[in-house]
Amino acid sequence: MTPEDRSLNDLMADIKQFVDDRDWSVFHRPTALAISAAIETGELLELFQWRSDAEVETSLQSDKYRQALS
Repeated sequence: MTPEDRSLNDLMADIKQFVDDRDWSVFHRPTALAISAAIETGELLELFQWRSDAEVETSLQSDKYRQALS
C-alpha cells in the first residue's frame, strides 16, 4: 500500500495502535489533551508576541526562528 492509498481511518488506527503499544492512553483524556494543546499554543504564540508583522517576516528568514516555529 502506498501512502497515497492510506485513508484517514488507516492513519487513525495506526496512531491508536502506537498509543496502545506504549500504554499512553492514560494520558490521552480530554482534560489532559486540552491542557497540553493550550500549553503548546502558548509556546508558539510567544514567538510572535510583541513583534510587528515586519519583524516576524524578517525573523522568518532565520533558520533558528523557523526551527523554533516547527
